[in-house]
Amino acid sequence: MTTTTGASSSPRSAATPAARDELSPAARLAFTLHEIDGRPLAEVAALVGSTVTATKLRVWRARHRVQAAAAADPILSEFLEPGNVVPLSEAS
Repeated sequence: MTTTTGASSSPRSAATPAARDELSPAARLAFTLHEIDGRPLAEVAALVGSTVTATKLRVWRARHRVQAAAAADPILSEFLEPGNVVPLSEAS
């Protein structure tokens, strides 16, 4: 199977969406609103009905989980800065 960028998909390349799908609904929503939509943490906290501190922690944990999955992917790992990623085995 080929993606629109021409890269072939593999079982490992599904790791990043799978990591995001494994997050709790609250963590996935907070991560998406903050990291993908670019909303401020205070706004995200209000939208999910949580404190800013709890929301910040959810986003941080989700980011590390997704980064670890990306680091395990041979294609996505090329786009990560060295030293910024926790190995997938330690992200749990």
